[in-house]
Amino acid sequence: MSIKIDIDGETYVLSDETAQTLVEIARRNNVTPEVALKQAILNEKFIEEQTNEGAKLLMEKNGSLRELIFKPASL
Repeated sequence: MSIKIDIDGETYVLSDETAQTLVEIARRNNVTPEVALKQAILNEKFIEEQTNEGAKLLMEKNGSLRELIFKPASL
């Protein structure tokens, strides 16, 4: 499976693993892969904006609160 994205004359091809993950996320949320990708981009933009303004992202799991540290994905 491959997904190609054309942006301003440049073509980007998602790896098979990334494409499959996108499709799985879309199915779980009952949306198209395009909508799932748009939501992922909007979520990333929001997280970047908030952390750039000094916000911390916290997650509670099993009664324990932890800070989420986001790092760029490896290629």
